[in-house]
Amino acid sequence: MMYWGSKSYASIIKANQNFYTKLKAFQPQLKPIVLNKKHVPMVIQYFWPWSKRYDEILDFMKKTK
Repeated sequence: MMYWGSKSYASIIKANQNFYTKLKAFQPQLKPIVLNKKHVPMVIQYFWPWSKRYDEILDFMKKTK
Protein backbone atom coordinates (compact mmCIF):
# COMPACT_ATOMS: atom_id res chain seq x y z
CA MET A 1 0.00 0.00 0.00
CA MET A 2 1.33 3.41 -0.92
CA TYR A 3 -0.07 6.89 -0.47
CA TRP A 4 1.12 10.23 -1.70
CA GLY A 5 -0.31 13.70 -1.57
CA SER A 6 -0.83 15.55 -4.82
CA LYS A 7 -0.24 18.88 -3.05
CA SER A 8 3.06 17.85 -1.43
CA TYR A 9 6.32 19.63 -2.16
CA ALA A 10 7.71 18.89 -5.61
CA SER A 11 10.74 17.14 -4.09
CA ILE A 12 8.49 14.79 -2.09
CA ILE A 13 6.36 14.00 -5.13
CA LYS A 14 9.52 13.24 -7.14
CA ALA A 15 10.86 11.00 -4.35
CA ASN A 16 7.51 9.17 -4.21
CA GLN A 17 7.57 8.63 -7.96
CA ASN A 18 11.13 7.26 -7.78
CA PHE A 19 10.22 4.96 -4.89
CA TYR A 20 7.10 3.77 -6.71
CA THR A 21 9.11 2.98 -9.85
CA LYS A 22 11.58 0.86 -7.87
CA LEU A 23 8.89 -0.83 -5.80
CA LYS A 24 6.90 -1.88 -8.89
CA ALA A 25 9.67 -4.36 -9.72
CA PHE A 26 8.80 -6.24 -6.51
CA GLN A 27 5.08 -5.50 -6.32
CA PRO A 28 3.81 -5.11 -9.89
CA GLN A 29 0.16 -4.99 -8.74
CA LEU A 30 0.80 -1.91 -6.58
CA LYS A 31 -1.37 1.12 -7.34
CA PRO A 32 -0.61 4.20 -5.26
CA ILE A 33 -3.44 6.04 -3.56
CA VAL A 34 -3.06 9.70 -4.45
CA LEU A 35 -4.83 12.08 -2.08
CA ASN A 36 -5.51 15.77 -2.60
CA LYS A 37 -3.39 16.74 0.44
CA LYS A 38 -0.12 18.38 1.38
CA HIS A 39 2.64 16.43 3.11
CA VAL A 40 1.96 17.29 6.78
CA PRO A 41 -1.80 16.55 6.61
CA MET A 42 -0.95 13.26 4.87
CA VAL A 43 1.16 12.18 7.84
CA ILE A 44 -0.96 13.62 10.65
CA GLN A 45 -4.14 11.88 9.50
CA TYR A 46 -2.72 8.59 10.79
CA PHE A 47 -2.70 9.85 14.38
CA TRP A 48 -6.46 10.31 14.49
CA PRO A 49 -8.45 7.10 15.05
CA TRP A 50 -11.56 8.69 13.52
CA SER A 51 -9.81 9.19 10.15
CA LYS A 52 -10.98 6.75 7.47
CA ARG A 53 -7.31 6.39 6.42
CA TYR A 54 -6.47 5.24 9.95
CA ASP A 55 -8.85 2.28 9.64
CA GLU A 56 -7.65 1.61 6.11
CA ILE A 57 -4.05 1.25 7.32
CA LEU A 58 -5.07 -0.98 10.25
CA ASP A 59 -7.04 -3.26 7.90
CA PHE A 60 -4.07 -3.43 5.53
CA MET A 61 -1.70 -4.36 8.36
CA LYS A 62 -4.05 -7.09 9.61
CA LYS A 63 -4.23 -8.62 6.12
CA THR A 64 -0.46 -8.62 5.63
CA LYS A 65 0.60 -10.20 8.93
